[in-house]
Amino acid sequence: MKSLLRISFNKFIISFTPILVWFLLGIIIDCGCANIFALTYPLQFIYMVLFSIFGTAPNINETRDKAKGAAFSGMLVGFFVGGLITLCIVLNLDVYVNYMNMDYETCKEFAMFSVVSQFISFALTVIMEKLYFDKKEKRANTYMIIYNAIYVFSLVGMALLTKDKMQIATVAIVALSIFVMYVIMRTLRSYHAKFNFNLWKWIRYESYVAMSNVLYFIVYLVGFSNVFSFGPEYATVMNFVALITDTQWDSFDAINTVAKIDISKNKFNYKKSLKNAYKLLAILLSTIVVMFLFTIRFYNINIWLFLAFLSFDLYVFLIYPTYALKACYLQICWSPLVTTGNKLVQMIIRMASSFLPTPFCTSIGGFLGETYLWIVFTILYKKHGPKRIKKTS
Repeated sequence: MKSLLRISFNKFIISFTPILVWFLLGIIIDCGCANIFALTYPLQFIYMVLFSIFGTAPNINETRDKAKGAAFSGMLVGFFVGGLITLCIVLNLDVYVNYMNMDYETCKEFAMFSVVSQFISFALTVIMEKLYFDKKEKRANTYMIIYNAIYVFSLVGMALLTKDKMQIATVAIVALSIFVMYVIMRTLRSYHAKFNFNLWKWIRYESYVAMSNVLYFIVYLVGFSNVFSFGPEYATVMNFVALITDTQWDSFDAINTVAKIDISKNKFNYKKSLKNAYKLLAILLSTIVVMFLFTIRFYNINIWLFLAFLSFDLYVFLIYPTYALKACYLQICWSPLVTTGNKLVQMIIRMASSFLPTPFCTSIGGFLGETYLWIVFTILYKKHGPKRIKKTS
């Protein structure tokens, strides 16, 4: 449970900090700054794809298969591919911003910062994943706290000194880059400095997660556009729900990280993992209440619409652990083809729902898709799960 809490804390803080910063910049500089979070929200799934293939999967490969150098190779290739993708996005940022129906001239500096900072955060989380697999969560917590402190003080501090958006963005990018480079160089000593590239194996271990993030990128790109077309009332409510739940979703992913580490080390205990997952969920649900009470005063929303959108999220929160842990086991120990195929079906359901002529299109898609996975993985795990799970202390 201790490892789960430490990892979930890291995921919480790196997800919450951008929300806090854009909120503060909206007060200090321009209320439009708060929209940067929504503007670049879909892009996070691109970096999540890279993280699963070049961060998590190589560590599973190195731990489970004794493939020395896999994590090191994944880091190098991941940074290279991620850097190229980031460069392409920045060079074509005007195209992306215009597609998202926002004014490029008024948000280009902070939009550029948001994209580049997502790559920097991706680089840091790849290093954090190595520390998690090495059971060095405490050191990872220290790095994450310092990184996010730099994130907040460099942006907010500069915003208090100057209103020049480019200066603010540049100083923050330089400060974050220097710290992440320091962490990388400090952590390299724990890597096996050997090039052991096995892309097929990495895709096998994380195809489920990688493909889902590719499709989530499409779902939110289309779905957000559809919802926003119903007017600002719906857009405001959806943004508010995302504000108080998105960080919790990122934190909840810690149950998958811990499960994958345990599976790789042959220490997976489904019942114990599920119990810990619901303990973490109880904590996260309480933070949703706290964030709601703190932020509601700054938003003028339709409370009934808010409750309708939130109810879909709460349903998924409650059923998610019961199938996510099973999916981790089946992906690594049974058939990645079957698990990924069922994830594809779920995402097709969600994508189809994104086109429904209703502001609840993404919520309906989430309800139907997650229910499908809950049913399917319950059946598959009963047939193909471990007959005797090893008990751990």
